[in-house]
Amino acid sequence: MLTPLAILIIPFAIGITAANTWHIGVPYLPFYLIGAGAVVLLGLGAVIRGFKGDKVKTGSMVIIIGVWLIFFSLGYFDLRLSRDNVRVFSSGLISLADQDGRHILTGQVIRAPVPTDDGARLFVAVFRHHMPVKDLGVSGYLSLSVKDLSYMDISPGDWIRFKASLRPVRNFKTPGAFDIETWWATRKVLVTGYVKGPLDIAIIGHSDSSVAMGRARYLIEHARKQLLVAIDRVFIGDAKGFAAALLVGESSWLSPEIKEAFSRTGTSHLLAVSGLHMGLMALFIGGLIRFLLLRSQWIALHLPVKKIATLCALIGAIIYMGLAGLSPSAVRATIMVIAFGAAYLFGRPQTPLNSLAIAAWCILIYEPLDLFNISFELSFAAAFFLILFSNYFFILEKDKIGAGWLTVKIGQLRAFILVSIVAALGTAPLVAWYFQRVSILSLPVNMILVPLTSMLILPGLMLGALTMAVSPVLGTYLWKVIGYVIGFGLNIVNHVSVLDWAAISMPRPIIWQVVLFYFAFILLAFALGSLNERKKVQVVVLALAMVSAIVSAVPWPLIIPRQDALRLHVLDVGQGLSQVVELPGQRLMVIDGGGLMGSDFDVGERVVAPFIRTLGYSKIDILVASHPEYDHIGGLPALIRGFRVGEFWTNGDSADGTQSWQDIMKECVKKGIRHRILESDEAFYVKDALIEVMTPGGCHELADTFNARCLVIMISYKGRSMLLTGDIDKNREACLVSNGLADIDVLVVPHHGSKRSSSQAFINAARPILAIVSSGWRNHLGLPKSEIIERYKDIKSRILRTDRDGTITVEIKDHNAVNIQLFVGSDQSVAECYFYNKTPVWRFKWQGYYRSFGDMCDHMPFT
Repeated sequence: MLTPLAILIIPFAIGITAANTWHIGVPYLPFYLIGAGAVVLLGLGAVIRGFKGDKVKTGSMVIIIGVWLIFFSLGYFDLRLSRDNVRVFSSGLISLADQDGRHILTGQVIRAPVPTDDGARLFVAVFRHHMPVKDLGVSGYLSLSVKDLSYMDISPGDWIRFKASLRPVRNFKTPGAFDIETWWATRKVLVTGYVKGPLDIAIIGHSDSSVAMGRARYLIEHARKQLLVAIDRVFIGDAKGFAAALLVGESSWLSPEIKEAFSRTGTSHLLAVSGLHMGLMALFIGGLIRFLLLRSQWIALHLPVKKIATLCALIGAIIYMGLAGLSPSAVRATIMVIAFGAAYLFGRPQTPLNSLAIAAWCILIYEPLDLFNISFELSFAAAFFLILFSNYFFILEKDKIGAGWLTVKIGQLRAFILVSIVAALGTAPLVAWYFQRVSILSLPVNMILVPLTSMLILPGLMLGALTMAVSPVLGTYLWKVIGYVIGFGLNIVNHVSVLDWAAISMPRPIIWQVVLFYFAFILLAFALGSLNERKKVQVVVLALAMVSAIVSAVPWPLIIPRQDALRLHVLDVGQGLSQVVELPGQRLMVIDGGGLMGSDFDVGERVVAPFIRTLGYSKIDILVASHPEYDHIGGLPALIRGFRVGEFWTNGDSADGTQSWQDIMKECVKKGIRHRILESDEAFYVKDALIEVMTPGGCHELADTFNARCLVIMISYKGRSMLLTGDIDKNREACLVSNGLADIDVLVVPHHGSKRSSSQAFINAARPILAIVSSGWRNHLGLPKSEIIERYKDIKSRILRTDRDGTITVEIKDHNAVNIQLFVGSDQSVAECYFYNKTPVWRFKWQGYYRSFGDMCDHMPFT
């Protein structure tokens, strides 16, 4: 089973990982150095092998090391070259995105438009940049969001001219956040655009082929558009979203609630066109063609029916891949199906691991960034372990030879259960690593939904789509019947997901736990695959596998108690605010959840929730909405869905007309969360930490806006203080000053550094040692304002900003030490201010990113 194709993919993948991790001034230097070293080793190994005796083995080992180094350097080169090619191709767009303002561009829509919450999203190949003086040629792919535009109004092949704001794709600098850069890079997109409305976009032509889109692609995208329109017309609610996800790979119509339900039940793989769907589609088409061909006796006797059916199945899989929008997961699945099917067509031995390795090679050579895609890792992990356990399945199959019908059926059911268990266990460590959650009911729910999807829903949807081309009425009727089946499946998911024990949250495992678990699983596969051979060896291997599995499954992060401290995390959530406070006693308080205006990107689900899980928390004790504006509450519904919440606090204001506020209230009622409206100041202790929640109180006449009525929270611990101000304005600041506001150690700057806040009187009263500004990178409001920053600098405050410094963590352990940690991408910098012989000094802990904090420690009021 272990062919060179399977073995050499390992150093190739390690090389890709190194290229994605190393940040070196000369990008290709490691490739040249390691490649040259590998060539030297190959020559040295060949010389050593020329000697007789033991030197032959030594020479062979040196050659193997040299070969591994060559493939390591090739993997490194593959990623660097792929990245550079995309960046060169999109260099014009990137240059425009680095400039402020809106730009007039011309391009062609090369994919079917998809609906979004407030408009449509287009995939555009850009060709021209229009300026008052002259037009310039520009190239690159652009993901374009157009507000208030119906996806039906634009078709693939349309040439459009539009005025858009452009932004380079950039990750949120928050630990655990969704890697949006890699997600878009696998689609060759480095820039996104935003159009304010339909009046800023015009269709200026149409063509069914161009440099950016061939005729075949045009036909497929046109078919995708027609399928989307038909699905929109026939289905309703989440059934519409599920049908669109299966047929055309679009999940825009799926509600956040149903996505969370699928996640909790371990069935999210059904919402993306992946190996399961592609395999089912190939089997459906191949089986249908075989059935039709065998109706003719002459064809059955004179033609290779199985090979014809296999070829048609592969062609069908390729078409289905196109209908799924050529998404990376669909491309991966198609390559795997082709790799397995081609072996049969060309009469090659059926070596599953070799076919899997071929699929991996094709995918990684074409798009090396797919290596870091969770769906790639999950699909290959499941396939690898199913192949690894295939010997055990073969042993079980031999027991059914000559057995009766009932025994065979029971054996098939047992095989299906075992396959499901192996796939679930093979992907469990990755699920725990990425999502910090394991679904307890994944196996029984999958045993219902997978056959339902494979035998009824997917074939029915495809058959209905084909029927519509001949008889729209009959196709619509067939889809309506399938709609009831989809509704039945969705009801199962919804009812199971609400159970508290449907899924358990857990801290992110340590990397060696993942490695140890997979080591144990591999040992188990080899032991079960040789049930009748060398019993003593098998017992030893099983014992070692059991010990390794037990050690890997121990929740070490929970066994080692976390030291009591106060930690404030101000997250990079773009232009918004989210603050996570770890209180003594391992209690968690979250104030606001961020929210991006004009975007369907859920900051709560993709940024805030993953960060909380990386901290190891499964419960939010206190969830606070400082005031009901979208950039503060847009992410809260996802937090309520994804965590157990003790209490939800608000200031009494509501925004009933907004979808986000309605979602919050609905989720609170659904989960029975206590909603506390704070109308007067409150104070309470969590161990040694004093929490003071300040309302407008006696200043109601000044608090006449949402911002002014914002909840303000003061946290005091070990003689230190933190003031979280939300979006208060100057009037509310004056109220705080009149109530005796005095020296603050850490201040989250009001209203993202707006000129409407941070009055000089407020700053003089607070005199913060550290001022933290939460603002979006290159936000359109131009926050924080430079004059506000200068005010804080004038009183010697040190300024940290989420748009430049990423997520900012301030930790207070005792009177003498204040730890400040910045998260900038995958790099971190840690600075600790502490006492040394009664003198405050800095101690730095660097992890790849350098930043100077100047003399901040000199101003820290140690007493």
